[in-house]
Parts: sequence; structure tokens; C-alpha cells
Amino acid sequence: MNEKKETQAQEGNRNRARIFIVDDHPIVRDGLARLIGKKAKGDLMICGETDNAVDAIKTVAKIHPDLVMVDISLRGCDGIELTKSLRSQHNKLPILVLSMHDELLYAERALHAGANGYVMKNESSENLLQAIRKALAGGVYVSESVSSEILRRIKREGRDGVSSPAASLSNRELEVFSLLGRARTTRQIADELYLSIKTIETHLSRIKVKLGVETYNELIVRAALWVNSETA
Repeated sequence: MNEKKETQAQEGNRNRARIFIVDDHPIVRDGLARLIGKKAKGDLMICGETDNAVDAIKTVAKIHPDLVMVDISLRGCDGIELTKSLRSQHNKLPILVLSMHDELLYAERALHAGANGYVMKNESSENLLQAIRKALAGGVYVSESVSSEILRRIKREGRDGVSSPAASLSNRELEVFSLLGRARTTRQIADELYLSIKTIETHLSRIKVKLGVETYNELIVRAALWVNSETA
């Protein structure tokens, strides 16, 4: 009976997304672990934690978590720099930045650094779990106020003559870009458009060049924001 329960527990853990926490406050790390353990409904689990960037980089490379939560204020290296380092080494790793700082000031910086979302520590547990799950699904999470501000900027730039993706991309590239902004993976885009993964990767490379985007994650952010601006 004990062996059966142990096997069931192992199977349950394998089905959970593994989250690694980087925060230099033990109380915060403990609180996040308790929150996720209590309210995640069996789909999320904590696989490790640390209080510094150096250990985070080493441990993430070793244990390969499904998502990393990074505090923006760390001793010796801030969360933005750590996010850049993690993104350079793990191109598709979902990263959420947590902060008590003004989100209108830091959220866009976090996204440009490679984060998949920016979450204020005073947000509700439901919003935090939503952010985690959205990032795991390939999406981008910011609060409604930040999203609205970025969308206003996009629309203002459009009125000021800055080219939108629709003006610079081919019809097929715009189709791929739009699906990427709807949190589709490369494989899902390929399946949906009846194309090979290699063809989609070629389209994505061309889109990055045309939009002046350096990383795949930044392209995801740009695509998600553009899709939101079109449906707002």
C-alpha cells in the first residue's frame, strides 16, 4: 500500500509544472511556496529556491525548472540583470519578475530583459497563479494598468507614423506573428498552418529581422502586445 501511494505521488509530481524561486527574503520564499502548495490545485510545485543570482544561474542549469520566479531586488545583482542572464542561457524558459516597485516604471524593462511577465507582490494569489499559468502556456502577463499603458503607447506610435507589424510583414509572416501573440508554440503554429516547423522557424527569423528584435522571447512579447492592441 505504501509503495502504491509513493508511486501515485511520484506520478502526480511528474504532472506538475516545477517552479524555482529567487528571492533574498526567506519569508517571501516561504509564503510563495505555501501559496502555490495550497492553491495551485495540483498543477504546480516548488522544485527549489535561492536568495542570490549566482546560485540561481547554477541551479537552474542543473535542475531545469519549468518556470523561474525572480525578485527584482536582489543583493549583488538585480532581477532585471538575472533575467537577462537566464534568458541568454535558456531561450524558452518562462520567467516571471516579482516586485514591490512601480510597475509602470519597471514592467516594460523586465519584458525587454526577457521576462514573460511582471507581477506586483501585493497582487492577489489568484492573479499570481494566473500569471504563472499564462507564462507556462507561452503567454505574457502584466496587470491591466500596465497593459493599457503599453497599448496606448503602441497606438500613439502608430498615429505618429511608426510602422506597425502589419506594414512591414508579409501576409504569411503576419499570420505567424499573430498566432505567436496568441501564445501558440512553434509546433502549434506549424500544425495550424499546415507547414513544417522549419518553415515556421524561418518565418520567425525573418520577422525578428524586420521588426528589429534580437531574441525569441522579445518577439513573443511584441506579438502578444500587438494582438492585444488589435483586439482592444
